[in-house]
Amino acid sequence: MTNRAGEICRMKRIGILGGTFDPIHNGHLAMAKAAYRELDLDKLLIIPAGRPYFKGRITPYDMRCDMVRIALEDITGTGAGPGDLHGLDMELSLLESDQDNPTYTYQTLGRLKHEYPDSELFFICGADVFTGIGTWMKPAEVLRMSTLAVFGREADDDGSHDTDAEEPVSGASDKLKEIFPEARCEIMHGHIPAISSTRIRDLVSRNEAVDGLVPVKVGEYIRSHSLYLK
Repeated sequence: MTNRAGEICRMKRIGILGGTFDPIHNGHLAMAKAAYRELDLDKLLIIPAGRPYFKGRITPYDMRCDMVRIALEDITGTGAGPGDLHGLDMELSLLESDQDNPTYTYQTLGRLKHEYPDSELFFICGADVFTGIGTWMKPAEVLRMSTLAVFGREADDDGSHDTDAEEPVSGASDKLKEIFPEARCEIMHGHIPAISSTRIRDLVSRNEAVDGLVPVKVGEYIRSHSLYLK
């Protein structure tokens, strides 16, 4: 892409991190932080799913968005948190706010392509999502419109990492390109803690602490709204 003077311009690089975020947790935020820096992003959008077609009962959309907003305020320094991501352009996106119909990834990417026509989109995901992408609705469209940024490693409880864990992701990337030659994949190397929203909901339901698993203010929100209690 060139400007009016004929000079080559760098395309804006936009990361997309989607999910139910029920709740958003420190693993999600570590992934966002690592992707932002490894991919040299200009902006990162966190997009809560409105009505996921593959999920059962989930927390209302507005409350999940509240938790994402609180988490971002906490980590980017716009709130009262430590601001370890201060200066990084991360924001909550409401693109999938439709509560009546499931929203598919290819539709969201199409809207983003329209909104950011001169940008390169990076769809950020974990290895579990990546290996199942062939089962998605219109996977070829997803791969045509975005570069996949795949995290293949997770931290163990002691903080160590299995350096061989990237090999299955590399192999899956090669197989994906055989089926979809247009696929573009970037394998991420950031250290992502092994945290799951399912585990957090289970701990809360048993009145156990989730300190260190979610931002402090997200934990306060969960408690004040009595979320995940049976």
